[in-house]
Amino acid sequence: MKDGKSIGVLRFPCTAAGAKPMHDLVSILEELFERVCVISGNDAFEEFDFTENVEVHHVNHPSSSRSALRAIRYIWTQIRLGISLLRAKDVDSYIFFDANPLIIPMILGKLFKKNISLLLTGYPATGDNVPDNDDISSPFWNFYLGLSDGIILYTPGLIREWNLEEYKDKISIAHRHIIDIDSLKIEKNWEERKFDVGYVGRFSPKKNVMGFLRSVSSLADDGTKYKILLGGDGTEKERAMDFIEKEDLEKYIIIAGWISREELPSYLNDLKLLVIPSYFEGLPNMMLEAMACGTIVLASRVGAIPDIIEDGKNGFLLDDNSPEAISEGILNIFERNDIDIIVQNARSTVENRFSKKAAIRNFEVVLKKNISER
Repeated sequence: MKDGKSIGVLRFPCTAAGAKPMHDLVSILEELFERVCVISGNDAFEEFDFTENVEVHHVNHPSSSRSALRAIRYIWTQIRLGISLLRAKDVDSYIFFDANPLIIPMILGKLFKKNISLLLTGYPATGDNVPDNDDISSPFWNFYLGLSDGIILYTPGLIREWNLEEYKDKISIAHRHIIDIDSLKIEKNWEERKFDVGYVGRFSPKKNVMGFLRSVSSLADDGTKYKILLGGDGTEKERAMDFIEKEDLEKYIIIAGWISREELPSYLNDLKLLVIPSYFEGLPNMMLEAMACGTIVLASRVGAIPDIIEDGKNGFLLDDNSPEAISEGILNIFERNDIDIIVQNARSTVENRFSKKAAIRNFEVVLKKNISER
């Protein structure tokens, strides 16, 4: 597909958690284009191995605890992203890679006749049980999606999950997930692992870390005392630590903090069961990495997860996100006698579906359609 062509990737400045997805996407595009122009900032480039055909434009975003100042800074960062898009030379096609509508860069890009595809990592979660369901950007989604030249989703199930049926003519399916099956591998038998249950990820309301901790407390009260791994960081960390102290859970929980990419295979090989109790997901990297390492996954039926996890075959799906459902799911898994089969099925799923070769092939088909037909 190369033939001297260039493509741009634009993402709102992100934390270290967004560095691996960004790196994976750019590494795919490097195989398809002569030049890749990347516009983002903060920790987005943490995992980059810069090569001569990747051009980076840094746009950092300052955080603020004051809502008015936060809104002003959010708008100003979008303006600077848009300016960087216009300054990039000889780039006519872009992928906007974000969970939020980048309205200002979109408008500027379309005014200057740029071809823009959206790789949606998320979409506004809906429902009365979803915390923080007041995203101020939500009213702009229809406008944003309508301006785009194409929409890329990780799996077909997200069309229904995110109520995107009206845009089906624009939608293509491709994922940017690349799992390094050489470093993320099964090194310990399931029975030999020291942690029974774990949560590894962002501490935020939509990730439902508190629901996980309440399930752990409930199991401990009933006399089921698992050894728990808790890894991650985020806005709910202080609340989580207070809950652990209040419920006297310190003797059951090992708090690892933020786990680096280098440490992750070792931690996953020490963990029997990873719980992903989120109210909202796209296609979580952590789920795939756990499956590659032989860690059983118990996850919510949200986002693309049900397109990957076949309940009882290569992992397990929660009935709902409540602490009671999480506790019941954990107990049921530890009563099964077919864990070795599920571990091998999960590993095979990752090997067969999430190689770099498969990701490149899918993106080549999608981008040829989005760029040549629009």
